[in-house]
Amino acid sequence: MPWMPACKDGFFVATQQKIVPKFLEMFQKLGNNSYPSDNLEDKVAKFYNLCRNNGNVTFLDVVQPDVNVPWPYNTTEGGDWPKERFQWLRTLAKLRRYGMKNALFRLNLKWDAGSSVYRVVIKKQQFESPSDYIQLDKRDLIDMGFDYNRAESLDYDIDELQDEIKDLVGETEDSVPQLLSLRELKSKHGVSLSSYLEIVFGHPFPFSFQVEVEDLDYLAKIFKLINGKDQEVVALYLMDRFVFSMHKSARLEGRWEQKSLCTKILRTSMEFASNLLFEKHVLGENKLKEFQIQMDRLFAAVRKQFNLRLDRSSLNVSFTSSLRRNLNSLSINIGNMPKDQDHERFVTDFYSDLRVTNDDKFAKFHVKALEFRERNLLKRLNNPTSPYPHPEDPESSLEVGSVVKGNVIIVPYNVLLEPYFMANSHDVFKMSMQGFFLASLVEKALFPEEVKGYNCQKYDQFLSIFDDQRLLTNRSSCQHDDYFKTLKELVFLNLVHEAFFSQGSGYSLAQPEFTKMSLEQLFFLNFVQTIFNNNVYWEIEGVANNPLLQLTSFSRAFNIPSSA
Repeated sequence: MPWMPACKDGFFVATQQKIVPKFLEMFQKLGNNSYPSDNLEDKVAKFYNLCRNNGNVTFLDVVQPDVNVPWPYNTTEGGDWPKERFQWLRTLAKLRRYGMKNALFRLNLKWDAGSSVYRVVIKKQQFESPSDYIQLDKRDLIDMGFDYNRAESLDYDIDELQDEIKDLVGETEDSVPQLLSLRELKSKHGVSLSSYLEIVFGHPFPFSFQVEVEDLDYLAKIFKLINGKDQEVVALYLMDRFVFSMHKSARLEGRWEQKSLCTKILRTSMEFASNLLFEKHVLGENKLKEFQIQMDRLFAAVRKQFNLRLDRSSLNVSFTSSLRRNLNSLSINIGNMPKDQDHERFVTDFYSDLRVTNDDKFAKFHVKALEFRERNLLKRLNNPTSPYPHPEDPESSLEVGSVVKGNVIIVPYNVLLEPYFMANSHDVFKMSMQGFFLASLVEKALFPEEVKGYNCQKYDQFLSIFDDQRLLTNRSSCQHDDYFKTLKELVFLNLVHEAFFSQGSGYSLAQPEFTKMSLEQLFFLNFVQTIFNNNVYWEIEGVANNPLLQLTSFSRAFNIPSSA
């Protein structure tokens, strides 16, 4: 089956292209050395060498639909596939344990700041990128061993199933999420999730346990649809989705050589181990401390501008007060590592139960590492107040940085490497790039993505607080498009500009000796070179010439008349 990556963020890929070679060099050195059995370096080195020497990702040979139930192509020659033993919900739950989310329906954990707990959220399947669509075709089925007629029939039926799922997604309207107990779901709506949750989380749930269902109508209909389908077709559909979710979870965007693919697979499968070794062998303790100090300073300046706009807002006091509390509770974390604990001890303890045996092949250890990662992500449900970080969600959007628990902003190493971040460079360069990303992440923390879909009017009000130049007037996130995204980014670029150039910012506005360009010109030039040139949203035809022309500060910096 061919795999076609779907790149959502050009800058994300650009930063990956800078950091992957550094990880690659580090992993190669580790792979060429020997270490005491089962220590951290030993696990990483063995995993890397397993991948490098046998990098064919054969997940399907390791993960089967269920006990004594093979994939349909994997039956004994001449035998029939035991469809009567196949239970699609059990298989879906089992595959979810390895991180497959976007098939039939999606299960996620969502942080509820009001009650300080994680909630189980059930959402409908999404079709947002090419990888969300079926890739299995007739040729693949023939290669698997199906005869021509059966392959042609299955190909048609699988495509039909996808079309019916997509139609269900389109015909059911997004509604306000509902909290429903497992008992209510089964007795009133015919949806039984108890065994599914038990398999996913590894323990039973009482019937009183509540899940948040974002679209109850869709959930009921998808159960009915799948129960009425040829189960061999369903199994093949899930098989395809599993293979592509594994590729997606490793973040294999762009074109990479095998050794670089192994680097990316290892980083996503053993995130904390990779980060610790990167700190030790590439960054060094002093550089890491310098990163933290400088990012804290940038963050303080950006947060000050958010607070100033909240202070002068005329919107509902309770709304702005809530935003202010959330804003002032935010902190930043470099590399998703614990702030108040020895990193080496934390990482060693974290991976103590993940063992590499002499019998492990690459695919076997890879899925073992993926299940280990996902198990630790799912543990958040029962341990919501843990002070320790969790692995980054591998299916989060391809953006630089993330927000955890609504109040911790994760700054990845990607944006702290040259040429994107130079510790001794002028602060104007740091503010125009790292400051911009911090502002974007603050926005996500204050108004999470999952809330926007069913509360776009409130989101419009939220954005109006920070839209000093009224760029979004007469536009609404309810009709979100690339042009809206561009204007929204201008809103926060303007805020970041003020964080540096406003009176009392704490930054020196003296003309630097190394150039005749003004600081304002340097600010925008650096933004254009690092963000503008790597982001497809800034290349749309709907914005005449240059979107930055809509900012008065940009026009002033380059002496551009307002009529230009």
